[in-house]
Amino acid sequence: MTKVDPKIIQAMPTLNNMGYMPEWLDVTQEEFLSFLKLNPEWPGLDIGAAYGFVCKKAIEQGTSVIANDLDPRHLDQLRLEIRSDLCSFVAGRFPYEVDFASESLGAILLSRILHFLHGNEIEDGFKRLYKWLVPGGKVFVEAMTPFIKAFEPHLKSYQDKKKTQKWPGEIEVPQDMMNFYQNQIPTEMNLLDRETLEVQLKAKGFVIERAFYFTPKNAPQSICLDGREAVAIVAMKPTR
Repeated sequence: MTKVDPKIIQAMPTLNNMGYMPEWLDVTQEEFLSFLKLNPEWPGLDIGAAYGFVCKKAIEQGTSVIANDLDPRHLDQLRLEIRSDLCSFVAGRFPYEVDFASESLGAILLSRILHFLHGNEIEDGFKRLYKWLVPGGKVFVEAMTPFIKAFEPHLKSYQDKKKTQKWPGEIEVPQDMMNFYQNQIPTEMNLLDRETLEVQLKAKGFVIERAFYFTPKNAPQSICLDGREAVAIVAMKPTR
């Protein structure tokens, strides 16, 4: 059985077996918070907020944020921990169970969420993001890629599928990945690379500002392969 790195255990497991919520900020979350602080006139939206670590940071800096999660138990816990008019709560699974007014949001964070969605859900979700954002608003994406140690034996198959398939990373999760994450992830995932996400965001009208691979902060060495373990993208809805 694959040995579990203790850093995984230090992150908070979700109540619905949809991964872990790290209690530190990665580059995507930092940029989301910085953008909110520079553009406070519109609220931000944290999709898949879990227990709301990023939302708490937004409140601390005095910016308005909406916490979304598919499991209302996570949001209930967040409500107990904060008392602030700067935070509101919306339960429901993105993209089909949540909706917001057109051009009502300044920034949207999707951190470690998209790899839990099917390709058609991501496509429909990007359409909704575009509708919800004000012109000049931005989406901040972070997702798990195929370039992780546990998936290394399957990379050749992934590259072959990428030649003909729009979503080559839709997989049944290998057992060694399930073991590593202590069965705290779904049995199906959609591992995503930079090119796949860029194509879909551009197709929905977004302008890509930054797109890069990186190793997440505090990533366990046992998942690290070559510095491309996560992909980050910042994309803007064009101004009129």
